Amino acid sequence: MSRTGASVLLDVLRSEGVRHVFGNPGSTELPLIDALAHADDLHYVLALQEASVVAMAEGYAMATGRPAFVNLHTMAGTGNGMGALTNARANGTPLVVTAGQADYGHIEVDPLLSGDLQSLARPVTKWSHELRLTRELGTIVRRAFHDAASPPAGPVFVSLPMSMLDEEGDWTVPPASRLERASGPAALDALVDLVRETPAGSLALVLGDEAAARGWAPLVALAEALGAPVFGSPLHGRAVFPPSHPLWQGGLGMAATAIRAQLAPFRRVLLLGGQAFMVYPFTDGSPLPDGCELVHVAGEPLQLGRAHATVLGVLADPGTAAAALAARLA
Repeated sequence: MSRTGASVLLDVLRSEGVRHVFGNPGSTELPLIDALAHADDLHYVLALQEASVVAMAEGYAMATGRPAFVNLHTMAGTGNGMGALTNARANGTPLVVTAGQADYGHIEVDPLLSGDLQSLARPVTKWSHELRLTRELGTIVRRAFHDAASPPAGPVFVSLPMSMLDEEGDWTVPPASRLERASGPAALDALVDLVRETPAGSLALVLGDEAAARGWAPLVALAEALGAPVFGSPLHGRAVFPPSHPLWQGGLGMAATAIRAQLAPFRRVLLLGGQAFMVYPFTDGSPLPDGCELVHVAGEPLQLGRAHATVLGVLADPGTAAAALAARLA
């Protein structure tokens, strides 16, 4: 079904629990304001200058413990918010800060108030990005919420070209991921439950380079306890599993289409480590087959839920988690 980029943005906000949008709008934010006018469940909090916008959002985030959503007005508005963003970065306050970029239909003539927004915001944020394609909007905004809340928490920035919020197409909203950022017994229990409820023969184990940092033994023990076939990353720097072991299936393909074919028989994929689905060159579509759920264990919080929806993401050293999970399943 055809929809605008702005409607995708609002759906991501709803699914992330956002109820208030803090902002001071201008012309480049009009597509968002138009969408909000028909959204009774999302409330716009207006301030007359962007420093106040960011400060109010920071107070709200501190009070709720969740990332607050901010919308500034292009280059000048982002500049006005820099001092308050410096405070938010120093305080470790999770904010998803956006600003309207000029319409890409005339970006080459440097329209009024346009500029390099992401570079301006970079020194006072954890991560800064400008949308390049409308189809990435859902993934990028979802990532912004994850990155803002992941330790160490802080503000992130996304530049939203006006033309992409107005553009219509069959844009999708990636599902929210369940992330257990605190490792420990509770996270391991959730992981064991998911693995145990997966029917025999429908789970695949995928290993990133980091999984083998503690050697092959815990990975072999886990694969044998699961009775699951084992795949390696397409782009890898080390051997992660004994190549002569009967469960070893080799590395995943380099293209999303190839990976989908290899993982098509499975209902769930347990990924230990990060960047296992980094493909080249580009082919359309996800590397995960339709209906295949991702369970992810990574040692870096920003790797969890970053590019693909995750039914469970656990922050833990992959090798240590493999050994603990194998012991529980033995």
